[in-house]
Amino acid sequence: MVVSNQGKKHVQVSAPCVDYCHALCNPFDSPAVGMPTFPSLPTLKQKVYSRGTAYTGTAGVGFVTLRPNQACVNDVPSVWYTAPTYSAVIIDHTTSSSATSNSMFSLADIDPDGTSVRIVASGLRVRYGGTELNRGGFKVCLVDPTHQTLQGRNEASLNSELQAKRVAVTRQWTSLVYRPVTTNEISFTGTISTNGSGYMGVMMVSPDPSIAELFEWEAFTIVEYQGANARGQTHTDPDPIGYAAVSAVANKTNGIMTVPSSSAAKEMTTAVSHYIAHGISGVNDVVASADRAIATASSVVNTASKAWTIFEDVFAVAAPLLALI
Repeated sequence: MVVSNQGKKHVQVSAPCVDYCHALCNPFDSPAVGMPTFPSLPTLKQKVYSRGTAYTGTAGVGFVTLRPNQACVNDVPSVWYTAPTYSAVIIDHTTSSSATSNSMFSLADIDPDGTSVRIVASGLRVRYGGTELNRGGFKVCLVDPTHQTLQGRNEASLNSELQAKRVAVTRQWTSLVYRPVTTNEISFTGTISTNGSGYMGVMMVSPDPSIAELFEWEAFTIVEYQGANARGQTHTDPDPIGYAAVSAVANKTNGIMTVPSSSAAKEMTTAVSHYIAHGISGVNDVVASADRAIATASSVVNTASKAWTIFEDVFAVAAPLLALI
């Protein structure tokens, strides 16, 4: 919304949009919130998660991947990760270990005529957890832009993607966060895939295959549930303009962050305010600013022209004096 203060306009992002914005950037520390879409429907908000450790394998390669929609239930794998015995140099979900979330719902609870779900926010973060002596190599991170599985991808294949990011192995979290890419992903569904595999992931590459480097990982997903079996439902105040602004700003990022997630959330909220002010609500102000900028530029040109005229006059007087020196 736009608030007038002593003749000046500034944007105050609504609380539901701030919460949604923070959840998108930092699902790890944010509370369970809903999407501020219209119409506002009562939903149960739940934050589900899983944690574990992964290793680089005997070929010096390891990985962790996440498929957020399968985290809605507690009996379908949503995270895949490698053990020290992993021998492939590609992402192979069929030979890796897997983990499920701690959701209160199982696959049998989700039904088109019963309980339906949608993902609000989700994230995967990975950091080095071994000794300093063994720390080395790099990580290749990717959230597939069309949410296609990373199955079969190797380091070169991941690096070939524009959205990929290559980072050093450190003890700081590297976070991958979910962004919806289709209208289906912002709608409720009563069907959960049971054979999908991760489309957002981190590949760890060690400089020494004889050393199994240890990495910690965490996967958090915020889910909304609808239906008779989803007890404890609450409303989320709708804000269509704010929601549109959050989505527009979020989709300009590649979903990979090496800065603290809380810092990114604050920066994104500020960006949303500017987007609303100048992209939607502040169109007239932007036009006025442009007019003022043109007027200022014209004034500068006129001033420069006058300055040059004065310089020419001064030079004309000074030239004969300089010739006598």
